[in-house]
Amino acid sequence: AYASVAAASTAVTVEVAHAFGTATVVVDQTAAGPADLGTYTFGVGGGPFGTVTVSNAGSQASTNELGSEVTVDAVVASAVRVRTVCGNCSQPADACPAGEYLVSACNATSDRVCGAVAPCDAATEYEVAAATATSDAACAARRECADDGSEYEVSPGDLATDRVCAAVTACAADELEVLPPNATR
Repeated sequence: AYASVAAASTAVTVEVAHAFGTATVVVDQTAAGPADLGTYTFGVGGGPFGTVTVSNAGSQASTNELGSEVTVDAVVASAVRVRTVCGNCSQPADACPAGEYLVSACNATSDRVCGAVAPCDAATEYEVAAATATSDAACAARRECADDGSEYEVSPGDLATDRVCAAVTACAADELEVLPPNATR
């Protein structure tokens, strides 16, 4: 935190070394503080703790006999409790519950993401590929037989197969039409 001072630096460099790398944040101290430096993870698995370094190098501030001035009252680190679901990512933590598939695997910075398997619409679609552990089911639009009288429905299809249509047979010159064509013959 700091008080807003017109002569303060507009570019104070703050370097945060954390469990997954280093972030550099530039703070404008002419605006009233506190400045939010972000959220970081420190000391993962008993690993090294991080550091926060505030530097006056390159700052545009008033100067005195010591050089450029930057003001730092305090750096506040708050512990945040994080629920870890996947634990050791090499374990079967990448398996999703029944009815779901893996959208993205667990890694060092995020938990796995599972998505609900979307069933095909039985009235208008059929399944061309079943859902797997890592992909949703693939559905395709059910074929419509031509409604101009040139086709009829042989089979309506089901969730696993498409509708089957066939061309209407035209009677030959020496044949007599016994039944006119309709949607199913």
